[in-house]
Amino acid sequence: RDKKLHNQVNILVYRFQEVKGARPGLRSCWQFVIWMRQLLLFLMSMALDLVYDWGPKEMLLNTRIVVTALACVVLIVAAAMTMRFKPFFFFFQDALETSLLLGSALLLILALVYSVVRELVVELLMMTVIVLSILLTLAFLVYDWWRGHHTMNTFNNQVEFLRTTVEDASNK
Repeated sequence: RDKKLHNQVNILVYRFQEVKGARPGLRSCWQFVIWMRQLLLFLMSMALDLVYDWGPKEMLLNTRIVVTALACVVLIVAAAMTMRFKPFFFFFQDALETSLLLGSALLLILALVYSVVRELVVELLMMTVIVLSILLTLAFLVYDWWRGHHTMNTFNNQVEFLRTTVEDASNK
């Protein structure tokens, strides 16, 4: 039981360990940035619900526009911060987080347009954004895995070459 707890603590410490070249203290507090983003989005959705339930119906469209704009700003700022600070250990994690945030912002805009227009073309655009984001994410993950696998194989080949070279030199 103690070993399991020790391993869990090590995983947590490793996750928030500082990376060489990263902004000092950023990785250890990045979770709070994520929580703040989620709290802001939650408060905006609650405000929209309150206007929907208690406010005049004439205000609903304007409130939707304002809340959608604010939510998009929060998501775009979060994506920009992720690209700027690169808080995650692996590159693909930063790229994935950024693409998901930007895709969510685009989806919010399309949902707002759809709530006003109610056209099939907007519905198809929304579905296209969802499907493309999933396919591009999968393609990127496969590419990143292949690149890492290929790089690791190249590295292993170089290490093997150096090892055999050193052994050959020491045998002479």
